[in-house]
Amino acid sequence: NIFNFVFISFYQMVLLWLIATPSLVAYTMAHSSSKPQDIDCETPHGVYAPYNPIGLDGLATLLFLLFVLMESIADNQQYAFQTEKYR
Repeated sequence: NIFNFVFISFYQMVLLWLIATPSLVAYTMAHSSSKPQDIDCETPHGVYAPYNPIGLDGLATLLFLLFVLMESIADNQQYAFQTEKYR
């Protein structure tokens, strides 16, 4: 019980913090009053919009979708294997 409370609970909180941190950074950048000088990405409402589908943001999006697809395929393969194993 002490192991679960000390290690696993702490580890889960760190993971949740790491998951939420990119959203906090994106929110902070979108609502900050200053923007980088070399990027001209103003929206009609004057909110900084840094998303660039051709740059690193697009690459990160494609990699994320690729990894989700790979995970889905692996899950289906494991499910099929486990189902066939216990026939």
